[in-house]
Amino acid sequence: MAEPPARFARPRWLSETDYNHQIIRVRAGLSPEKTLLNFWLRVVRAMHYSAGLDDGCPEESFTHAYAAGLIAFIRANPEVWVWFNRQVEAQLSPGAKYARYAAGKPDVQRIAPPRRLLVGKSVYQLETMPLELSARLKCWGDCNLSTRVMRLSAELYGTQLAVIFWHELVHAMHREDGLDDGHSRARFARCQAERTIEFMVNNPQAWRWFLCLTAQAENDSRVHQRLRRAA
Repeated sequence: MAEPPARFARPRWLSETDYNHQIIRVRAGLSPEKTLLNFWLRVVRAMHYSAGLDDGCPEESFTHAYAAGLIAFIRANPEVWVWFNRQVEAQLSPGAKYARYAAGKPDVQRIAPPRRLLVGKSVYQLETMPLELSARLKCWGDCNLSTRVMRLSAELYGTQLAVIFWHELVHAMHREDGLDDGHSRARFARCQAERTIEFMVNNPQAWRWFLCLTAQAENDSRVHQRLRRAA
């Protein structure tokens, strides 16, 4: 909720989370962009809090917490998720139809998997990892931060594909901001919040595809879409 500084425990902050009363406060009067950023920053920090993370935790832990936490958040808060996508669309990406995809509307167009992703100033290529290679490596995906190639197992679809995709993407976000083991929880949270909104704005096709994968309707054929066409 939007509140004046006088209502904050720390009046100089632009946002805060009251875990005792389960309230996220964002300072009233901020620009739409700053309001969205500060709201999502608090959501991300809540994911880290729920995962028991603190300063000194490895980069992989912050990556896993955000990937798993985001999917859990979408499932537990479908109305908030649609609202957030609607606000990003209205303020930063007019006409992107994010809210309709987030709501799992049956009449929206199926989106092909993206071939390239813009993360900050870096372009990553998205490829399919063959089943044989996935079995040999004993993983469902990886992201080579040097060659900027992200690979996801061909056996993944729906929510499984979404969470592994987001996991590898978050590694790329961290790389873009120079984050690694030893950086503070605050820096990881701000990176994830800022880069997420930036990704939504700069990659409309990829974001709509991601929204298709996380659609609420289990009988929606888009939920079973695989990655094969991305290779």
